[in-house]
Amino acid sequence: MKPIYFPFTYVSEPVAQALSACFGPFIVYQPLHSRLPEKMQPLVDRGLIDIRVPVPGDEELLEKAVDNYRTWAQQQLEASGGAKNAFLKSGIDRRPLFDSSASSQIVAEIKARQRKKTDSADRQVVLSARMFLYFAQQFDLQNRGVDGVLQDYRQKEQKLMRQLQPEEGTALKGLSPGSSLAPDDFADYMLETRMEAWTRLLLSDPHDGVLFITHSRSVLDHVLEYTQQAEEVLHVTGTGPAAENVVADPMTADKRMAYFAQIAEGRTAPFRQGEIPAFWRDIPAGLTLRIYRVSDQTPGDLFARCAGIKDRQRDAANQKNGVGNTLVAILDTIFVQ
Repeated sequence: MKPIYFPFTYVSEPVAQALSACFGPFIVYQPLHSRLPEKMQPLVDRGLIDIRVPVPGDEELLEKAVDNYRTWAQQQLEASGGAKNAFLKSGIDRRPLFDSSASSQIVAEIKARQRKKTDSADRQVVLSARMFLYFAQQFDLQNRGVDGVLQDYRQKEQKLMRQLQPEEGTALKGLSPGSSLAPDDFADYMLETRMEAWTRLLLSDPHDGVLFITHSRSVLDHVLEYTQQAEEVLHVTGTGPAAENVVADPMTADKRMAYFAQIAEGRTAPFRQGEIPAFWRDIPAGLTLRIYRVSDQTPGDLFARCAGIKDRQRDAANQKNGVGNTLVAILDTIFVQ
C-alpha cells in the first residue's frame, strides 16, 4: 500500500523529497502516458514517486487536440501583446489560458474526429477531466518555476538580513530552517474543478490505498468541509534532518505504513502527544504532519462527495470498494512568526 498524492498531477522536487522522506515512494496520478513533465522524470528515476495513469487510451487523439489547442492559445497570446508582456502586466495574477470550458471544447473536437464511434456520457466526462488535469498540470509547472525564482530571491534576502543582524536569537519571518515546502498561493485556483477532475481518475483506478496526502492547506480545508467524521489521529512536528538530506529508509516507511493500515482499520488507537515513537518524530525538521481518519467512508465516496459527483461512476466505485475508512494527511511547513 502506497500513499496517493492529491489532487495535483505535478509534484515539484522539494515536495517529492519531503513526502518521500516521510512515506517512501508515493503515487502521483497522470492524465496522459506520454505527457509526463520533464522535471518529474528524475523523481521517478530516483524512486521518489510512482506514476500511475488510471485511464489509458485515446492518447493519440488527446495529444492532437492538446497540440491544436496550445497553438490556438499561443495565437491568442501573441494577438494580445505576447505571453511575456501579459505576464509583466500582472506578476501576481498568473492565470492559465484555460477555463472550465476549455477541456469540454477539446473533447468536442475529439468527438468530431470520432463520428463513427459512440461515446458514453461517462467516457466523455472522463475525457474532459483528463484534459483539464493536463492544462492544470501545465499551470502548476509554470507557477512552480516562477515561485522557485521568487523563493531564491527570498533566501538571498534573508541571508543578507542575517549578515546585517548577526545577533543570536534574531528571528526572521519566513520558512524555518530545514523547510523544503513553500506555500502554494495558487492551490485554491479552480479548486472545485480540479478536485472533480482528479476524483474522476481516482474512481477509475482499482487502487487499494487508504492514505491520501497533500501539501496544500486549501485542499485539506476543502476536504474537511465535506465531512463531520474526520478525527485527527496524528500530529507530529519533525526533528530530523532536512528533507533534501534524507534518503527514505524502507524499514521506517514500512513501519509508518503499517501504522496507517492499523489506524484505518481501527485496530489501534491514535498516539497521544507524549507517546509518539521516534520513527515519527524524525521526519524532516521544519515540517509538521497531520493525519485525519474519516470513518465509514471509502476514498471513492469521500472524494466524490467533495467533488459533487453523484453519477454512475461513483456508484460503481462504491460497489467495488465496499465499506471502509479513509486517511487524509497534510505535510505542512512551520513558519517563524
